[in-house]
Amino acid sequence: MDPNARSMAVSFAAQERGGQTAPLPKGNPRRIQLSQLLKRLHSLRMEGINLYLPLPHLECFHECRTKWSILDGANRSSKSESAAAECCRAWQGCDPHGKYPLRGGNSLVVGRELDDLARLWRTCAESSFKMIRDEHTKLWRAVRPDPADPTQLDPFDIAYREKWRDAPPLLAPRMIASVAWDSAGKKIPRTVTFTTGWSSLWRSSNGNPPLGDHYNLVHFDEQLENELFYDEANRGLVQLVSDGMYAPKGFWSATSQTTNIQLDELRTAAEAGVSYVTAFKTTIDLNPYVTDVAKAEFYESLDEDERAVRYYGKSAISRRRIYGIYDPQGIHGCEPFAIPPTWCRFLALDPGTDHCATTFYAVDPQDQYVFLYDAFDLRNAYSDDWAVAVKRLQCETRFEAWVIDQQIGQQRLGNDN
Repeated sequence: MDPNARSMAVSFAAQERGGQTAPLPKGNPRRIQLSQLLKRLHSLRMEGINLYLPLPHLECFHECRTKWSILDGANRSSKSESAAAECCRAWQGCDPHGKYPLRGGNSLVVGRELDDLARLWRTCAESSFKMIRDEHTKLWRAVRPDPADPTQLDPFDIAYREKWRDAPPLLAPRMIASVAWDSAGKKIPRTVTFTTGWSSLWRSSNGNPPLGDHYNLVHFDEQLENELFYDEANRGLVQLVSDGMYAPKGFWSATSQTTNIQLDELRTAAEAGVSYVTAFKTTIDLNPYVTDVAKAEFYESLDEDERAVRYYGKSAISRRRIYGIYDPQGIHGCEPFAIPPTWCRFLALDPGTDHCATTFYAVDPQDQYVFLYDAFDLRNAYSDDWAVAVKRLQCETRFEAWVIDQQIGQQRLGNDN
């Protein structure tokens, strides 16, 4: 390198560390070119996606290549930030693990409500984490976990809390080619295109899914009101020959206050070790950016069922009672006894092929109590399978009435073969 250019580069780097901008050198074209190049490198390094630092236990989520990834997280567990960073890496062609095409990809982002889409957009397009100048290099970096204890922040960063600054957004403004808004005032996007050629559809799960599209990336945030979104996305993620080495990928981040059947089945498949899905877990205890005091206060503010879901991130479909006051071991329960044959019997049915839940009740002659005495849930079964299960439990008794959803009860549930 030219000695003058080397001197200029050292001077520029020194001023950068001091927070100043080097003056544009005059005269020598090589020095001017180098100065412009250094400024460009500095601006790129300062973009949010390049400063972003995954939580150590979630780095494996970013590395995962299975068709579906589940990011199960309690409240304030950094799942939304991690999912947003994964999207922004793909859209800007800078995924360090090479999972997505650099240019021309197609993606779908689905939030539960329109307001959820606005929140997702803010996480991508506005500052979502803090940065500080490194104690050694004096360059800006993300506020980071303590290498010795990832559940806590770096002691240096804590000591110099007053020097934190808002980091640039994960999605650099220069990378946004156009935005078609669902609501410009509320910042709810509908279609976003990027300078890399990527495009992204943003939809509320209260609506209907786009039909027939092929996707390189799909992101579901929280629960789906219309479960057809999963069916269309799963079809759209089928790998084509034209995808080459970049296998399409979907990921679903959720706090399981309520659970879609498809999400529960993906979890079950992940636990069984199937090849197309991987599940990851994160909790507020693993997030160093939430103080210990705030964690303790949040823990104490929740009852047992809410704590299981919101604090520990357990699935509501199997962990949370729908009726929080229901106490089968207390006021709502009794010692087991044989139901007399003269008591009135009822059957309640929630029909469906994915899940077919049936409960059996008895009412005493004085009409004082209703006793739930048996139940079953059939999965992936038809009406003839259900009839066999009911007959096995019915024995010689007769039912006074069946309780069934009127609309579903009029549909044909049997096997057409």
